Amino acid sequence: MKIYAFFLAILAISLVSCQSAPKSSVTDELASFPKKEFAKVVAYDYESMQGDYILNKNGELHPSVKAEKELTEEQQKLLLATLNSKNSYGGSVTRCFYPRLGFVFYNAADEPVGQVSICFQCNQQVAGPQIPVQEALLAEGELIGYSALGREKLLELCQSLGFSNCNE
Repeated sequence: MKIYAFFLAILAISLVSCQSAPKSSVTDELASFPKKEFAKVVAYDYESMQGDYILNKNGELHPSVKAEKELTEEQQKLLLATLNSKNSYGGSVTRCFYPRLGFVFYNAADEPVGQVSICFQCNQQVAGPQIPVQEALLAEGELIGYSALGREKLLELCQSLGFSNCNE
């Protein structure tokens, strides 16, 4: 009889301990954007009133590019930390999407391996490949526009580059 009580106690403890394990969010263990090795990141000041990305399907830059600057290592870290952080998202978006700031990630052969086109006016971005943390939030039903913190960091980066459309 004592053996049955012992096994019953072990079973009860194991069931309770399994239920009390912390739940991890889908966003806790995601790969980081851009998922591929890159040698440099170039920022582009451009103006697309048709919602075009910084690179077209052929990998060509948008014709409205007004300025470009290669990011420093510190600026690259800030950009990647912002894009890959769950805390950078959670705000609402509008559907205008007139991007004016673009980032292109280039490999050592100077070929694009990733891009992000940002519209501050509607509080969102489009990236290729997609940003895993943003996609996970969308799948969880969360808002994917920039949070106040995410927007602030991206605006600071834009302003540090001296680009013209950092407040729109």
